[in-house]
Amino acid sequence: MALSLKSLLVLCLSGMALSLHAAFYPLWLSPEKSEDVGTSIIEPAAGGGNTVINMLRKLRYCIERYPDSPNRAWYIFQLANGLYELHELDSSMSFFKLLEDLPDTATVAAIPGFENPEQLRTEARIGIARCLTSKGEIPAAVEYLNKVLPRDDADRVMLAQLHFLNKRRQSAIAMLDETSGEKIADSGLRLRAGMLYRELRMDDPATAIFRSLLECGDQTVQLQAAAMLKLALRPAPLRWIDGNFPGSAAADGGTLEVVVTVSRGKLSKIALRNRPFVKPFTVASSLPRRMVEFDQPLVTPVRGAEAASNALMVATADALERARRD
Repeated sequence: MALSLKSLLVLCLSGMALSLHAAFYPLWLSPEKSEDVGTSIIEPAAGGGNTVINMLRKLRYCIERYPDSPNRAWYIFQLANGLYELHELDSSMSFFKLLEDLPDTATVAAIPGFENPEQLRTEARIGIARCLTSKGEIPAAVEYLNKVLPRDDADRVMLAQLHFLNKRRQSAIAMLDETSGEKIADSGLRLRAGMLYRELRMDDPATAIFRSLLECGDQTVQLQAAAMLKLALRPAPLRWIDGNFPGSAAADGGTLEVVVTVSRGKLSKIALRNRPFVKPFTVASSLPRRMVEFDQPLVTPVRGAEAASNALMVATADALERARRD
């Protein structure tokens, strides 16, 4: 029996609805051919300028071309993170939600942090909370933060930073207090915990962490901790005077120099005078934008570029010490 025009239309629309991807891409993100080689496709953070966009296009191609690949979850995660750094927040969230909805039966590659769907869901929920925080949707961000069961100190420090950016001071302190504190194994992560304690005006634990890093195995972190220890003699400034203020910090390729502009008592610009990083990073553009957006020298780092992120945050804190009003 022949189908009516109306029935055909309904069937076509139904088929389109079933074929629509649960996530969506920004218009500019056309796919670029790439092999299904897992982590051999570098993280988007480990590039600069057009390199980042090219990486995202390769990730898109792999997601679409290899739907049954065990690396697909990793590709989705890296694409979501890269879109976040480029401030494509809605697109980023849509891909994080794909991971959150991953069934328990999904096959995933044996990549650290991605061995099973539950680990992926944790990463996805933190990613969604980051996007919602940047969108200023505090209730929704907090709802996602409350879904996360932190696995380790890295999760706890990240959650503390997000609570802090959502103006939930006591929640941030409580989460920091659950970490290993002075015994956090990763020296860069421990430095960020100390900086966050300082921004929360918890000077004793901040000072203790900075002192514990003076003899760590990473010389760059040692120098950064020594600089922060000097700043910790006074609490983090609550207000700033207007003007342009220089700041510097040790980086893995030399000394990073920045100029921080304060206008009407708020951060308005952070300019890098040089880029002494061993590798180029998206940190050079995305992190200053977040600092201005939140009016804070301490924000969540660029994933895959944590060392460069730390250097920029220390340099900005150094500059703002010169701008303090109180």
